[in-house]
Amino acid sequence: MKKVVFIVVGAVIVVAAGFFIWWKYFFAPEAVFCIQDAKLCPDGSYVGRVAPQCDFARCPPGDSR
Repeated sequence: MKKVVFIVVGAVIVVAAGFFIWWKYFFAPEAVFCIQDAKLCPDGSYVGRVAPQCDFARCPPGDSR
């Protein structure tokens, strides 16, 4: 009887671990962190980087006068 309980508990642990690995690598979103530098725009404002490619954000449109 103890052998059957041991096998069942082991099977549950293996299935739970497999499910966790499957979920982690196929469904969990990956966090993206960009470096915190800034770009000076022609109007004097600054923009930072935007995830997920970490490109600089677009500068605001300039005054058309």
